[in-house]
Formats: sequence, structure tokens, C-alpha cells
Amino acid sequence: MSSESGSSGDESPENVPLPVSTSPFEKISCLGEGAFGAVWLARCRSSGKYVALKEISRHLADPLLLEPERDVLREIAEGREKSALVSPALAGLVSTFVTPFAICMAMDLVEGTHLQDHLRAEGQMQEVRVQWYTAELAGALDWLH
Repeated sequence: MSSESGSSGDESPENVPLPVSTSPFEKISCLGEGAFGAVWLARCRSSGKYVALKEISRHLADPLLLEPERDVLREIAEGREKSALVSPALAGLVSTFVTPFAICMAMDLVEGTHLQDHLRAEGQMQEVRVQWYTAELAGALDWLH
């Protein structure tokens, strides 16, 4: 070891202090849970930016499903950087990382509630509102394809 590192040379893996958190994000509250894990409202420790943090348990993670999802989220983020034509209803990828227990994808936070929650609260929606949601979905699907 070089003397510039400030190390005494007697640090074994057991003596090296572990970081307080292995995540660059601070989880604030759970936004929802699915079959493979949870989605959290989280704040980036370095920038303070809020994101949706999807945590997938490592033992449940399927690379055949996760890699295509990650690639699409990455394309959305790159599309936003290039033009304003990406639907605001689509979340882009902010970053990915792993912890000892989970594979994590931090995504743009799209605020609002699930369409299903609106339907439960209102029952039948007015046609104007249905047209708005349909246009949002069509725009997002058009961009994706």
C-alpha cells in the first residue's frame, strides 16, 4: 500500500467500516407493492431529486424480464434529453444499482394515482376525462412503438 492512501496497512475486510447505506437514495414511503417487490418514493442523497424507486428482491429477479424493462426506461430517458416529444406519462430511468438484497431501478417520479383508484372513487367517468386518459395512453404507446 502506498503511504499516500493514509492506510496503516492492517485493514482486513472485517476492519473496513461499512457505509451507512448501500443505496444512493433515501426511501420515504411506499407507493405500491407488486408480485416482485415494492415501489418507493425516494430522494437522491446527492441532488435531493425525488424518484420512484423500484426494488426487486434478488431471489425473485428474472433477467429476461428486467433487462428489457431497463432498456425501455433508458430509451425514454434518452428521448427526453433529445426532444420534448416524449409523453409526460412515461417514466424514464434515472439510475440502477444493486444492494445485498435487491436490484433497484430509480425512475422519474410521475405524480398522481392509479387510474383504477379514480374509477373506484368516481364510478363511471365523464366522456371528456376518458378521452384525456385515452389520448395520454395513445401518445405513450405511439412513442414506444
